Amino acid sequence: MLISLTLLVGSSVLCGGTAQKSGDEQGKSSDSTQAHVRAGLALIGQGSVEAAIREFQEAALLEPNNPEIHLYLGAAFRRAKDLSGAATEYETSLKLQPENAEAHSGLGHVLEDRGDLDGAVKQFRRAVQLSPRSPERLNDLGAALAAAGKQAEAIAEFHKTLAVDPKFCKARSNLGVALQEEKQLNAAIKEFRAALACDPASEETHYIFGLLLRDTGDLDGAIAELRAAVKLNPNDSRPRYNLALALNKKGDRDGAAAELKQFQALEKIEKADAAKKRLDAGLQLAAKGQIDPAIDLFRRALVYNPDFAEAHYALGLAEEQKGDRDGAWTQYQLALKSNPAYFQVHNAMGLRLLRDRKSAEAIAEFRAAIAINSADAKSHYNLGTALATDGQLDTAVGEFETAIRLKPDYAQAHYSLGLALKIRGDTKSAEREFRAAHQFDSSLPLSN
Repeated sequence: MLISLTLLVGSSVLCGGTAQKSGDEQGKSSDSTQAHVRAGLALIGQGSVEAAIREFQEAALLEPNNPEIHLYLGAAFRRAKDLSGAATEYETSLKLQPENAEAHSGLGHVLEDRGDLDGAVKQFRRAVQLSPRSPERLNDLGAALAAAGKQAEAIAEFHKTLAVDPKFCKARSNLGVALQEEKQLNAAIKEFRAALACDPASEETHYIFGLLLRDTGDLDGAIAELRAAVKLNPNDSRPRYNLALALNKKGDRDGAAAELKQFQALEKIEKADAAKKRLDAGLQLAAKGQIDPAIDLFRRALVYNPDFAEAHYALGLAEEQKGDRDGAWTQYQLALKSNPAYFQVHNAMGLRLLRDRKSAEAIAEFRAAIAINSADAKSHYNLGTALATDGQLDTAVGEFETAIRLKPDYAQAHYSLGLALKIRGDTKSAEREFRAAHQFDSSLPLSN
């Protein structure tokens, strides 16, 4: 479970620092740090995680030895699916404050996300040692032990959780699951009933309890629980699918068919959403230069949606960076198969062909991109470059001019047009283009 950053808005511990400062300097630093932290927490509440991370990073620059700031950063990075960044921040927080139960817990969740259950259990145990009366810490340890297959130990931790707080509903539901895994079905049923009495609005508990009742032969009870789960969350495909199975087993063919139809529609939406989330996370990692984990996310996106053109394209670009030219080309082709109107893919393929000195084939790809989107300046510029490489200078000039018409501040197009004009002998016009290029990008020379 993510650390609830929104609960930390009122924290007043952010007053540390690294170097000895005067009272006025300390006050200004603390005020500025607090301002960045408050801004970060507000952004988290709005769902703007990347912007929140930047605010917390500004706070960390002002007070790098403040463990709480690194704690916030760890939680924000985890929410952004950047597990490496999250682990680094939690570890930094623990170096500064080794007996911080919340940081141990946060690191435990990161390790759990990574599949390192033994490491997660170790961190959760330490959190419990530091905060033995915390039901959250006890429940986290129990959940990690259960995930690691250590059900007997997990059951003991859930009992401890409930001894501390009998109204900690999630622990009671978790206890029911662990007891079910241990084949203690009557005890599990008792705990699920108690969990629902504690929190009748828990869709997940209704769902899991419904599955248990179905498996023990109580179809009427199962149908009631699964219907309750559907009512609480009509957009979750899982209870609908299992409700369809239970209704079919009960002999209600029409009801089963209706639920199955709903399930199929929801499953399609859920898979598309899961694919999009993985693509977005992969793009964020790729932008930071973390290509290997980005490739993994792009591939996972395609597991959910094999016809996801954007994921094929992103994977192709990433594999190109890794030097897998054949793999990249295959992904470009799959992207176009899924979306023939994807002009950016034609551009990528054209650039690849141009680097391979296959200018005629590159020209064909750029022309295909322009046929799809004639208003894309980049496509016209790329076509101009390929035409110039192929010796078709007059036609290239026209494409560079079109690119500039579409994007007047296109510095590289101005510069390439200048080169082409100079080769044609129009020195005056060439100098004008070189000046324009330099105006928009001072790194480009005024002449060539």
